[in-house]
Amino acid sequence: MAPNRTPALIFAVLLALPTMAQVDYKPSATKMTVSGTSTLHEWTSDVTQVDWTGVVAVNTDNQIAINNVVISIPVKSIKSTQGRIMDNKTWDAFNAEKNPIITYKVTSHQSKVVGNETVIDATGSLSMAGVTKAIPLQVKVRNNNGQLVLTGSR
Repeated sequence: MAPNRTPALIFAVLLALPTMAQVDYKPSATKMTVSGTSTLHEWTSDVTQVDWTGVVAVNTDNQIAINNVVISIPVKSIKSTQGRIMDNKTWDAFNAEKNPIITYKVTSHQSKVVGNETVIDATGSLSMAGVTKAIPLQVKVRNNNGQLVLTGSR
């Protein structure tokens, strides 16, 4: 039951950042799922660990610049609500023993303000199961009482 090689990623990240300075950021909360299909059924699993590094700058017009952003997910942090058997099948499909980390490295981006959100159109290198591909990703950023909330899917 191999997952789709470009699984859907759905996430929400809450960043505690000042909105007018360039800073190293660390998410204060993250929710991410990975979804795919097999010959038997569709599946969704929760990602229980997401590591982020990078620098973000937000100016007074809510334009966002990002530098050296890398998202890393340990394959074995992908957990199914269907139990350990599904976890093992997922880990095997990602070849977790040889490729224990999934990474997404942002290589370029553009941002624009749309209403009360900033929309980032990013392109990055997604590496998983020994394969690396360029993957576009759209992220919406909203300021929620001094914290940035990022949401997106692929």
